[in-house]
Amino acid sequence: MNELLAPALFALLCWWFGTGAILWLVRRPPTSFRWSMGALSVLLLVSLWTTSISMHDHTVGSAYLAFASVIAMWSLA
Repeated sequence: MNELLAPALFALLCWWFGTGAILWLVRRPPTSFRWSMGALSVLLLVSLWTTSISMHDHTVGSAYLAFASVIAMWSLA
């Protein structure tokens, strides 16, 4: 049971926090756009890098890393 609950809970929390981050950024004042785009550009580069790392390793941890990285990319789209 725990083998199914942990990944489902991880996916749910990643998706929930990713959506919350998007909603928070949308409600920011327009003056923060430059800072937000800079920070999100760095986050995109980090998530591309961690996705690349996870493709070379076939473990459960790399699957978690890949999912979190893709959720970060999704939040930037």
